[in-house]
Amino acid sequence: MEDVGQSGIEHAFDDELRGRAERMFISVDARRQWFSDVEKQPEPGENLVLTIDKNIQYIAEKELDQAIHDTQGDCGHGDRGESAHREILALAKPADI
Repeated sequence: MEDVGQSGIEHAFDDELRGRAERMFISVDARRQWFSDVEKQPEPGENLVLTIDKNIQYIAEKELDQAIHDTQGDCGHGDRGESAHREILALAKPADI
């Protein structure tokens, strides 16, 4: 709603995702006829694709929620990386943090 990345990935890549608006000049003559001229064409923002496996992500979030509940913790953080390819398979934090 704010049209600005507030946190996380959206905040980190806000400039790339945002794109650029066009710049347009509009003039009106004495007969109320409109004239416009586009000074700068809009540039669409880039796409960002996250590749975390949804099934592994679901399991990680459920396990983290259970661990926080079992230990009566206030928050938690979990990650699961694949060392051979240095890929992140899951990152989890409960929704109430």
